[in-house]
Amino acid sequence: MGISSFFGSLFGKAKGTIDSVSDKVEDMAENAIDKATDVAGDLKEKASGLIDDASEKLDEMGVGEKVSGFVETAKEKLEDASEWVEEKADDAKEAASNFVDKAEDKIDDLRGKKDNFEQAD
Repeated sequence: MGISSFFGSLFGKAKGTIDSVSDKVEDMAENAIDKATDVAGDLKEKASGLIDDASEKLDEMGVGEKVSGFVETAKEKLEDASEWVEEKADDAKEAASNFVDKAEDKIDDLRGKKDNFEQAD
């Protein structure tokens, strides 16, 4: 009976530790994703404003359509970059979630082995 108590205590502590670590990893991933998304949004907004200002100045100066095309291309590239950052943030969140799922599966597997061991006593 002492061995069963030992393994029960051991697996209980391991589950608590893994739950704590997985919660922290998930929180860190979510915070990083939120910050990256905020930064991307801020950069997009600032750059868009700068591009619009530059476009107005160029129109005032009488610069041709070629430069306007350049401004539009810059806007498109900025949009692509913003989407890329958001996509990578989602990928990071998914990876963290997969890590938590794997840890939980391992704990369940260890619990099953513990239960089988206790039944064999």
